[in-house]
Amino acid sequence: MALRSLKGKKGDANEQVLWVLGEMLFVVTFGVAVFTWLSSLEKDTTLEKNYLARDLSLVVGAAYSSPGGLEYEYAQTLVNLSDYNFFFKSQILSVSEKADKKKGSLYYWYADNKISKSFLDKELDGPATIKVCNSGGEVVVGEEECLSVVLPKCPEAETKLDRKPVIMLDPVFGGAETGKTSPDGTAKEAEIARKIALSLQNYDVAGHFTIIPTRDLNFDLADDQTMTIDDRKELLSRTSYDVLVKISIGEYSDDRTAVKVWVPDFAIRNMLNEKMGCNIGNMLLQNVPDIASASPPIEKIDPLLNLKEEPGVVAIELELGNINSPDAELLSAPGKTAKAIYDALKFYYGID
Repeated sequence: MALRSLKGKKGDANEQVLWVLGEMLFVVTFGVAVFTWLSSLEKDTTLEKNYLARDLSLVVGAAYSSPGGLEYEYAQTLVNLSDYNFFFKSQILSVSEKADKKKGSLYYWYADNKISKSFLDKELDGPATIKVCNSGGEVVVGEEECLSVVLPKCPEAETKLDRKPVIMLDPVFGGAETGKTSPDGTAKEAEIARKIALSLQNYDVAGHFTIIPTRDLNFDLADDQTMTIDDRKELLSRTSYDVLVKISIGEYSDDRTAVKVWVPDFAIRNMLNEKMGCNIGNMLLQNVPDIASASPPIEKIDPLLNLKEEPGVVAIELELGNINSPDAELLSAPGKTAKAIYDALKFYYGID
């Protein structure tokens, strides 16, 4: 009691000041903590990365489920894709910040297609958009990947004739010249090309075309009867035709199935050659499921393709499939491949 009387009013005032200062310090500390927390929330990209991983994985899954011929450009208006890195591998999509790949990477699963052997293994660093494509079961992702899978719109040119078109079929190899052979020795380029050409000829039961092969397509030529390139060149020089279709088989180190379309080097800008090649490439992509890619027309110097430099005459070489994957439908089902080529020829000439 005596001690309290010694403090007096001055002691009480000092105590109140200390309490006020303590409360102010608490408020300031709390405010700083809240501000720091809110700032961390603003900089935290966990929500965005989680959303992007899940959303894009669903897009990839939908692409695998599509029947093919799909080209989709994935973009975002609420999230800047260029601030993130995307890594597709082993059925997992990982999303991380571009500034620091190791900082809080989030992931989500997608299902690929083991039947078509289409597996994604791709890293994209800060893309503005992401293209997702499916061509014949082969799914690819990237910024420009679709250009190698989905052919551009075919050139427009008047190609309908008032007469029956003449089609020259030229399997590049035959007889003793077997061409490429599959690793197990069971498939030979000459035999595959012969079956495709023969099937194409047999499809023309309606007689829409006059089809002339440079080889006897009903059987393999005997060794001493193999048509040399000079023999075939002479045959073509004395024959009037509207289109020359050469058939060869591709060879790649992996197991991908591709289609390449070659046109004469003198006519790379000839719209007729480009339209024919584009029509056939598109028709194959749409009707043969295991094709991974088809090229736009590619310039090629070749004595047969360069034979006729005449207006209206079209020459192309189809490099089909991969001899290292002879079980792919493009090569193992010559009837289906030939039907797609035949339908493309009808479309090119405006035949119903």
